[in-house]
Amino acid sequence: MSDNALEIYLTDHMAGSVSAVDLARRGAKNNDGPVGQFFAGLAREIEVDRRTLEDIAARVGTQASPLKQAGAVAVERLSRLKIDHRFTGSPELSLLLELELLWLGIHGKRALWQTLGAVAGDRLADVDFGQLTRRADEQLAGLEQQRLSAARVALAS
Repeated sequence: MSDNALEIYLTDHMAGSVSAVDLARRGAKNNDGPVGQFFAGLAREIEVDRRTLEDIAARVGTQASPLKQAGAVAVERLSRLKIDHRFTGSPELSLLLELELLWLGIHGKRALWQTLGAVAGDRLADVDFGQLTRRADEQLAGLEQQRLSAARVALAS
């Protein structure tokens, strides 16, 4: 992977991580009980992963792109309109859509860790990409449980 391609790849994922943290925090704020607690824990974990990614980027000479991050925040905020219960007509459907957006994002993060592990070479030899991938797998497992539970409620007819 060329340094320019790596820079683009990392800045795109860093921007996505900002959106994911915001979405998980919003889920924690908008949901009570176990679902809210799940979102809060996930937000903390995604924040740790975001900082890990920023550290990796810095080690290879890449910085976050303010323009990409602003764009990611704007897209995340616009998505709020699409998945807001006032537009979906159902808080349950809104919850399902939020969970599915995070599910997609975590899959992207999992792919990131696998990709970096495959191409990191000596620059990042001390980063345990296997552990980062396993953490993404754990996040996906939790999301899948929440997603299917939300789907049963939202789509029951």
